[in-house]
Amino acid sequence: MRKRTAPAVPLLARRAARHHRSAWSAAFAALALASLLLGAAAQAVAATALGHPRVTARAAAPVVVAGDQNTRFTAKPWGSEPETVSAALTERVRVPREALPVLREVPGVRAAVPDDTFTVRRGAGQAPVPGRSWRAAALAPHALRQGREPRGPGEVVAGAGLGAGPGERVAGRRVVGVAEGPGALYFTPREARRLAGHPGSVDAVGLLAEPGTDTARLAQRVRHALSAAQLRDAAAIDRAEGTRRPCGCWPDPRAARPNTCVPPRPARRCWTCSVPSPRPSPWWPCW
Repeated sequence: MRKRTAPAVPLLARRAARHHRSAWSAAFAALALASLLLGAAAQAVAATALGHPRVTARAAAPVVVAGDQNTRFTAKPWGSEPETVSAALTERVRVPREALPVLREVPGVRAAVPDDTFTVRRGAGQAPVPGRSWRAAALAPHALRQGREPRGPGEVVAGAGLGAGPGERVAGRRVVGVAEGPGALYFTPREARRLAGHPGSVDAVGLLAEPGTDTARLAQRVRHALSAAQLRDAAAIDRAEGTRRPCGCWPDPRAARPNTCVPPRPARRCWTCSVPSPRPSPWWPCW
């Protein structure tokens, strides 16, 4: 009986695996590396296209009124048409408190809530926490879990992320309640206005809309009301438009100084919408 011979292809494969192990290892390594690079590139593209900052502290406000971070100058050169030049401002522009009664009269606005965010130092060796007015908690909304709202300058409501309970003392003040949300301290409106340090203006104003109000039309009415009242330093930000500052937080200094870059170190993030604060350095030019 004749002995069957092995097929040519398996025979060649076995000999190649026996005598060319380094070549096969290199091929598998190159394939794995190429798959890794393609996966990382696809993840980066997906994050760029679909990623957006998550708004938490003002999620209930469809329209946020914040300071206009651009200054404009119009001039008419001799013999030509008027020209308008715009430049971005690196400093925060706040909303004057005179805008509050104007915003409350806009049709479709249920409430105009001023919101100031400031830093509260707790002591040596402890990280500072953001402070806000208790009224601004309705912009999330952050409801009370325990206790009650603050009623005096020595009382605060602590955010659940802070880990403090009723009766404890934080930053020299007694905690009288615990609210939902990140770690923050909520003060009475008068105390928050004093601690913010700019009593004539606010960082932003969150607008709570009436049920069934169209956000785009509401933002348009707010812009017309601000223009009619000659409050040109305030700008209505429609969060549905997907702006770079969904809560009116950080001004972008790179728009005013395009020849500087943000240092590649971790920057402080806006605790309202998680947008990182741009910190340009004049010693790091963009090439």
